[in-house]
Amino acid sequence: MAVATALLHMYAESGDPESAIHVFESMTDKDLIVWNCLIACSARHGLIDDAFDLFVDMQRSGRLKPNASTLAGLLPAVAHSGSLHSCKSCHAFMVRNGIESIEPASTALMDAYAKCSDVPAARALFDAMREPVMVAWTSIIAAHGIQGLGGEALSLFEVMKASGVKPNRVTYLAVLSACAHAGLVERGRECFRLMEEHGIAREEEHYACMVDMLGRARLFEEAMRVIGLMRAGPSAGVWEALLGGCRMHGKVALGEYVAGRLFGLGAAKPGLYVLLSNIYASAGLWAEVGRVRALMRARGLKKEVGWSSVEVRGRPVRFISGDL
Repeated sequence: MAVATALLHMYAESGDPESAIHVFESMTDKDLIVWNCLIACSARHGLIDDAFDLFVDMQRSGRLKPNASTLAGLLPAVAHSGSLHSCKSCHAFMVRNGIESIEPASTALMDAYAKCSDVPAARALFDAMREPVMVAWTSIIAAHGIQGLGGEALSLFEVMKASGVKPNRVTYLAVLSACAHAGLVERGRECFRLMEEHGIAREEEHYACMVDMLGRARLFEEAMRVIGLMRAGPSAGVWEALLGGCRMHGKVALGEYVAGRLFGLGAAKPGLYVLLSNIYASAGLWAEVGRVRALMRARGLKKEVGWSSVEVRGRPVRFISGDL
C-alpha cells in the first residue's frame, strides 16, 4: 500500500496521469489521500471528465467522504470546464459539509466562480474571507480584469497593498491584464514600473501583457520599445501579442514584419497564418490572402478547430463543428 501510494504521488507530480491512473486501478485498498491525489492530478492535466467521475466514484464507494482537500483538487477542473452548474453543485456540497470556508478549498471555489463568469458570486465569497491570502487577492483581481472591470481590479489591488499583503509576479500579471482589457494604459505603465521598483522580475507574460495593451491602444512604437527591453530577446508569445494589435488596427507592414519574426523563431501554428491572412483581408489584399492560404496547404496546416460546450444533466459536454 505504501509503495503504491508513493508511486501514484510520483507519477502525479511528474505529470504522468496515465501511469498514476494505472497504479490507482491496481490498488485494492484506496484511502482518502490516494483518491484526492488522483482527482487533483486529473484536474491539473485537463482530464476534466476523469476528475468528475473520480469524485462521484469516491462517494459511491460508501467508505470515504470527500473533504476540503478533495474539493480543492476538483475545483480547478470545474473552473476549466466553465460549468457554472458544476460550480454551484460543488458549492452546495461544501456548505452541506461545513467546508466552505476551509482553505485552500474556499479560494479554489472563488476562482472557479470567477472562471465560470459569475464574478458577483466570486466577490461574495471573497468578501466573506476574514484574511484573504495572496492567491485569493490575485484571483479576484484577475476575475474583474477578465470581465473588463479594470477600475475595480485596480481598486482591489490598492486595497491589497494597503492591507499588508505583498503582490507577487502573478498578481502583477493579473493587474496588467486588467489594464489591457480595459484600455487603462497609464495605469498599466505605472504597474510595469512598480515591478522594477519592488524587485519583481518581469517575465515573458508581463511583457506580452504590456505589448497587448499598447497594441490595442495603437501605441505601436512604444510597444516596440517595450519589446526592446527584453534582455533575452522577445519570445513568440510577445510577438503574437503585437500581431494581435496589428490585426485589430490593420497595420499590414508591421504585421508582415512581426509574422516574419515569428516564422524566424520556428513558430508554425495554423493560428499565426490565419491571423496574417486576416490582416491582409481587412486591408483588401486578396492576392496576399490567397498566398497565405496556399502556403498553409503546402505545409499541411489546417485551421485549428474551435469547440463549444453545453451542460447535459449538470455535466459539461464538449463538441466541435460537425458533431451535431
